[in-house]
Amino acid sequence: MKFVKVPTKEQGANLPPSMGLQFFDIVEIDGATEQLKVRLMDSGDTELYSVTLDPKFA
Repeated sequence: MKFVKVPTKEQGANLPPSMGLQFFDIVEIDGATEQLKVRLMDSGDTELYSVTLDPKFA
């Protein structure tokens, strides 16, 4: 597992997105290198995790 963000025991379970546990991805492809960059973002637009993947040619 590369990234984990969960509520604390004090926060409890089944929290609404307004509690800051709403996430989305941004995917970018570099046309020159053909690398794929994926960024995991939170609702405050903070980058939580990022990975860049190199192309695999057959």
